Amino acid sequence: MGVSVIVPTYNEKDNVLPLVQRIHKALKGLDYEIIFVDDGSPDGTANMVRRLAVTDRRLKLISRPRKMGLGSAVLTGVGVSSYDRIVVMDADLQHPPEVIPLMVRELENKDLVVATRQRISGWEGYRLAVSKLARALSYTFVPRARGITDPLSGFFGARKQVVDKVISTSGYKILLEVIARGKWKSLGEVPYVFAGRKSGKSKLNSKEYVNYIRLLFGLAFCGSKEPSPGLADGKL
Repeated sequence: MGVSVIVPTYNEKDNVLPLVQRIHKALKGLDYEIIFVDDGSPDGTANMVRRLAVTDRRLKLISRPRKMGLGSAVLTGVGVSSYDRIVVMDADLQHPPEVIPLMVRELENKDLVVATRQRISGWEGYRLAVSKLARALSYTFVPRARGITDPLSGFFGARKQVVDKVISTSGYKILLEVIARGKWKSLGEVPYVFAGRKSGKSKLNSKEYVNYIRLLFGLAFCGSKEPSPGLADGKL
């Protein structure tokens, strides 16, 4: 069973090589590909991927001319993916590639797998409080998220048909959209420790808070309200 790892990027040049090295080590022995979707990073992120891809057939690069939205980047990656199972992760090394094999294993009998933050390293009290509030709001506005430990995680795996056509092109909190609108019946969770960013800058700002509230209202009125069965980005 192969897996396509989709990595949207914007100004992540310094993280590309260590990320690729860690993915290769984590997925040794598996069939996989790594798809970078870069939104015109001015720091040379796309060029870094391009250089690595010359000698690494498992790397794919989709280079877009400008910032076109996280959701659009993921959908673009899904569109060129070779495998039925996909994993979506950030490039900033806060999502540990070492968790991917556990997610792939869960996808053998699950439609959707969420990598849940069991512990967050390096966040101050304010960030933790905001994250807790954002999670509570997700449970209020998106009933299908209830019972999921970390519905705002940007690190998840899914069968391709679960993700395709359910994410808006601007997509802010992609996983929450998939939870609300995706055609999934079974869900698994894999815990991990969320580490602090080592290179690059966080994309989180006040605009992202506004985008999140807009997303919640959109999902409340348009998203599925079925209960979640089978349950035992800037980042919020």
